[in-house]
Amino acid sequence: MSVILIPILSCLDLILKYAVGSFDDKDLPRTFAKKIEIDKFHNNGFPFGNMKENQKAVKYVPVLITSVLVGFLSFLLPKKGNKIKKLSLCLIIAGALSNIFDRFTRGYVVDYIRIKVKGLDKVIFNLGDIFILVGSLMMPFGTKKKIKEIPVDTKATEE
Repeated sequence: MSVILIPILSCLDLILKYAVGSFDDKDLPRTFAKKIEIDKFHNNGFPFGNMKENQKAVKYVPVLITSVLVGFLSFLLPKKGNKIKKLSLCLIIAGALSNIFDRFTRGYVVDYIRIKVKGLDKVIFNLGDIFILVGSLMMPFGTKKKIKEIPVDTKATEE
């Protein structure tokens, strides 16, 4: 059931990117709740513009990583349980696909959200990035740690 989230969430982010991109520059930025700014930014690199000079890596590394995650999700889907892990993978894949789509169609990722709080105001992101972050933060909660059972000695020892 959670796999249906992938196209829905990816499309939601792409629609928002298109909507922000359709605004005239004179109409931006727009501020909501005094702390959230909507504007259009083009990121040619990885997060924070890293490696923008190596466009081949910026394009294909996310494809490779997302492919591995899709394979892992495909392995988990037929198995019962692991709901949190499946959901977290769906969120990560949805965000990644939206950003990959941008890279291949536009040559950059459209970022449009900035939180106007000291220390965070230089971080600009999109909804897909939020999906990736939330999915990544959820992942450890979907991992069950196996507890090694200690055998109980049923024989009483008398000395």
